[in-house]
Amino acid sequence: MNSYSSTTNNAAAAQATETHHSGTTATAGETKSSAPSPTTPTSGTTKSAVANVSARSPQTTKTSFKTSTTPTALPSQVVVHPLPSLRSSGVRLEWKWIPVQVETSEEAWIFLHPIDKNHQVRVCASPSTEMPSLLVQPELISLEYKKQHGISRRRGYLEQYWIRIYSYLQPSFPQRIGMRCLCRLFDAVERLTTENYSERSTLLLMPIPSGMWTIFPNVNHDTLGGLVEWVNGVVEVRPGSAPRLLFLQEGALDEGYDYGDDYDSLSGACVVVDETGCFCLTGENVTDDDVMRMAREYSNLQTLDLLDCSNITDASVMEVASRCSNLQTLILYGCSNITDASVLEVARGCSNLQSLDLYGCRNITDASLLEVARGCSNLQSLILEGCSNITDASVLEVARRCSNLQTLSLQVCRNITDASVMEVARQCSNLQTLNLYWCSNITDASLLKVARGCSNLQTLNLYGCSNITDASVMEVARRCSNLQTLNLQQCRNITDASVMEVARGCADLQSLDLAFCNITDACKKALRQSHPKLDLY
Repeated sequence: MNSYSSTTNNAAAAQATETHHSGTTATAGETKSSAPSPTTPTSGTTKSAVANVSARSPQTTKTSFKTSTTPTALPSQVVVHPLPSLRSSGVRLEWKWIPVQVETSEEAWIFLHPIDKNHQVRVCASPSTEMPSLLVQPELISLEYKKQHGISRRRGYLEQYWIRIYSYLQPSFPQRIGMRCLCRLFDAVERLTTENYSERSTLLLMPIPSGMWTIFPNVNHDTLGGLVEWVNGVVEVRPGSAPRLLFLQEGALDEGYDYGDDYDSLSGACVVVDETGCFCLTGENVTDDDVMRMAREYSNLQTLDLLDCSNITDASVMEVASRCSNLQTLILYGCSNITDASVLEVARGCSNLQSLDLYGCRNITDASLLEVARGCSNLQSLILEGCSNITDASVLEVARRCSNLQTLSLQVCRNITDASVMEVARQCSNLQTLNLYWCSNITDASLLKVARGCSNLQTLNLYGCSNITDASVMEVARRCSNLQTLNLQQCRNITDASVMEVARGCADLQSLDLAFCNITDACKKALRQSHPKLDLY
């Protein structure tokens, strides 16, 4: 954390960025840059000025601290006082700047947090004899001050504070890369916070994946599509020099814009890593070889998204299962070639699995799902949309063994009956999302159980459940007050009576689909008046 101002001209920043993007001189584990040395303040600045710090990293915006009022001078040293519950969302980190000499009793300035905009940094100048921490580069502490306070390089403080700070902030891969480009101190911090990493660690972070990388936003490419086209070109002409990883910075993608085409065209030789640490390979270009290479190189990955990788087979998923034992999230959406064989291996090899998406995997049967229930008891989200061979037998087992389940989608699982849904209601009290779209065998009997057993329900989809009547919907309205989304399309037995009960009991309702229901215009008008922001279909 440099305690001086550092400015970088555009040409130097562009040159430094291009070395990372060329895939020839920089890897994720390197911070080579043509920018000025971070240990030498630029002209016109002092060691105590921290108002503007330009990140020498491949990104379009610079990292800066901003104050509402500019202090005449900031103190020169920093001490972090870790709070008892650093991981609590209500905690604000306090960075205290302690000067050598202070004329006033105390001054404070509020800064925007450099990483998390939901937090603030309180900078205080106060008379104190506390020893400054080694969180700053030791050479920035004057010899006079060191001698006065008896400061030495005592081990323990640096590790303790930085590990706790990183544990609290949980910075993403792109954020950590940016910080390492900003200041050489973060190279040491990176080693401290990742050495001896294991999936059981609550403090240490997963190491940044090794290999040549690029990042988006990118100073050389205005759009993700343009960057993908460039990567594909390098893969084709000089595959040994092509980026192996594409890091997406937080907020890099505009909400509402469909980036599917950009992703789908990316070569399978390059893996997308988003701000959450999810590894993504998407589209028809991805082959089994690509997935197997990734599993071998990044065996510590916790989240894998293979959205619409329609060419992959059981072979690559089995390789993931055998090598990536820390896997917590697996998305096989649209991977229509996947069968029970690989899902069985996932169940046996990935006991920490919390989320499994098998949307459109039409070859999946009870055989593999039974094994998932027995081997992955921590499961919280299970998507089985379009898995038409699934029956009550496996869903009953999931309900009994995976009591932490919060999301369950059985869309178009036409063999599902009241029996398994009632068991879900009995065993999974934390359920928040239940999708029974076109499960035409479902009746009031199971929905009444859901209403009474799953009071935290927020999303309920009953599209095409033609046997449902007012009786069960009214019970849902009375007991599931947190409901936000309700789909009753083509539930032809529903009348105004239950809909008005929903309006009375579900104050947070945001979306209600009543298409092809026998609902009057008067009822819909009343709904719009009581819930003016409601999306009513």
